[in-house]
Amino acid sequence: MPRFLICASSSGRISLFHMKDIVKENSAAPQPALSFQAHKGAAYTLTFHGQGEDLLLLSGGDDGRILGWRWDELEQAVDASTLKRGGQKATPDAVPSPSFELQAPQVVGPYNTLLPVSEVNSLAATASPGAVLSGGGDGVCYLWDLAAQRPVTSMKVRRGNATDDLNEGEEG
Repeated sequence: MPRFLICASSSGRISLFHMKDIVKENSAAPQPALSFQAHKGAAYTLTFHGQGEDLLLLSGGDDGRILGWRWDELEQAVDASTLKRGGQKATPDAVPSPSFELQAPQVVGPYNTLLPVSEVNSLAATASPGAVLSGGGDGVCYLWDLAAQRPVTSMKVRRGNATDDLNEGEEG
């Protein structure tokens, strides 16, 4: 059984719940083991990238950012927050800061005007180490180089929403 259920919320928070608390009988509303503000606006998508010591939790949100946290640091923060002090849960001193932050590019529109930064609706890990795909409401999919922290290529999708095409690629 997985150790955690990880949720992204419309408030921009990411919450980690212990699976044992969720599947326990009479568990009407389990409390998160760790919850933190990640995005300004909604957090729409979560995915893992890498493995072992290099495992990252990636999130994308309404603010056009892709954030990455080292999974081992998040697990340590959960462990720190569940230490019992006098029967009460101790809060961690600090939630780990993201290991990196990527910003969706701003697109030039008609008359050389800058369009608003698009939200990140979908993320997909690739078989290639150090690369991740993102899709947003601007209809563009980006392939990101995580080491260089920049997009290496982009493609305009055939429909209005890049999320549909990115999700089709994961299923097919």
